[in-house]
Amino acid sequence: MAETGNSREKVSVIIPVGARQDDLGELISDYARELEASGQEFEIIAVVDGPRRAAVDVLAEMAVKNSWLRVVELSREFGESAALTAGFSIGTGDMYITLPAYYQVEPAELPKLIQEAGDHDDMLIAVHALSCRMTVVTDNTAEFRRVKGLRVANWRR
Repeated sequence: MAETGNSREKVSVIIPVGARQDDLGELISDYARELEASGQEFEIIAVVDGPRRAAVDVLAEMAVKNSWLRVVELSREFGESAALTAGFSIGTGDMYITLPAYYQVEPAELPKLIQEAGDHDDMLIAVHALSCRMTVVTDNTAEFRRVKGLRVANWRR
């Protein structure tokens, strides 16, 4: 079983921005506040999937003021997989977290997610179920380690 806690230097957060999105400025500020509170160095990469001028304008204005925010605008709608791939291709972190552009993952849970990531964990998956849990998959074992207590919402503000 993987160790709890990590010594990774930088986290890259990738947010694919598609048709479903909440107030991006507020959401990204909430994500950044919690990442800063974790003490972890981070970058947020917002990948806008297609022509979404309002989203690009908000993100571009934020990026001017915040060096941790990078914005990628895809020329047309390619879909979430392509948006994530674009984010992964420019990320510079030692660990990657993908987050939605709406309040499904509670921003306050990010420090817990980062803390639970062991140095040898390959993937962290937050799932929405009757009992919310995070599953950590490692290449060292076929076992799954469940971390209880993560709040994953399925509602919009």
